[in-house]
Amino acid sequence: MIANLLYTAIFANTLNFQASVSTERDKRAFEQVRKFTQLSPDWPEIYYSELARAVFANPREAIIKDTKVVTNKAGEKMAIGQIELWSGKKFITRFQKQISEVLENFGYKTWFLTLPSISEGKNYLFTQSEAAKKLLIRLLKIKFIGDIATTDKLYLRKELLKKLQKLQQTCFKTSTPRLV
Repeated sequence: MIANLLYTAIFANTLNFQASVSTERDKRAFEQVRKFTQLSPDWPEIYYSELARAVFANPREAIIKDTKVVTNKAGEKMAIGQIELWSGKKFITRFQKQISEVLENFGYKTWFLTLPSISEGKNYLFTQSEAAKKLLIRLLKIKFIGDIATTDKLYLRKELLKKLQKLQQTCFKTSTPRLV
């Protein structure tokens, strides 16, 4: 059972080895742990399918649970939600209203949701915050169509935070907020 959990953690924390933070060490560990699992070869897709079922059943809770607030040196705060799915297009299309309600409820003018879509090899980014749009356009050289943009590769939120730090040459502090 522990091997199954470790196996799952390795591919989930590397976006199925598509995130730039993935290393050869991750791949070697994954192959070693695989020998001790009782999971089918298509387990990553099954895992993300089960995850999607839970996220679609309660999108508000999923967004709240995986939103971080970052603060720069000037004290400005930004809420960044993240939902990782095997295929994210349906979620981003279907739940825009809930996404904006949840993230606006944090009370910061700058907010966005990043949605790594594993099977598509890209992120969907959603925001109605003009400040976030300007920042993301500058950060990732992307184009928004309405309130949605896509990236040309997968990013974890922590990768976006590193890029933000470099872009703004400021120290961001991350916290997990609680909504009342």
